[in-house]
Amino acid sequence: MGVVELNIRIRDFEKPWLFHVLADLEYPCILGIDFLGGSKIILDFDRKSLAIPDSQINKMVKKVEIEKVEIDLSKTKLEEKQKRELQDLFNSFTGLFSDKPGLTHVLYHEIDTGDNPPVVSRPYRYDMVKQEILDYHVDKMLKEGTIISIQSPYASPVVLRRKNNQLHTIG
Repeated sequence: MGVVELNIRIRDFEKPWLFHVLADLEYPCILGIDFLGGSKIILDFDRKSLAIPDSQINKMVKKVEIEKVEIDLSKTKLEEKQKRELQDLFNSFTGLFSDKPGLTHVLYHEIDTGDNPPVVSRPYRYDMVKQEILDYHVDKMLKEGTIISIQSPYASPVVLRRKNNQLHTIG
């Protein structure tokens, strides 16, 4: 039917590309595979994620109005001048901070373990009260998107520890 040039943008990644407009397809296919290959984009269907190599991202300076980052430096051993310099440094990177923990989909990281077998450690046993605290924290992190449920040959125990304010947290 025709060809159209569109700018594709995913966060800081932007690239113009020609797209063919088709009326109907007889066979299933992945549309845009030439774009994905040309952009060196990596699709991970198991993790339902997309990775864009740093070399493909245009380093653009953007002016974004974001509130200042507030970090309590009162308990540090820094001098006032050092505290101001550190606060200024944090404020120059406000786009990197968030008030909510979570996962990034901008980068993909993989650890090559070679031919080594998966590491498996048995879970720790907790009494009923501590198990309920542990379940609460795991459910909360699942809902926030901080962690995801997966099937893996690797296993490590979750550690429940007491914070200074006597509350338990996962560490």
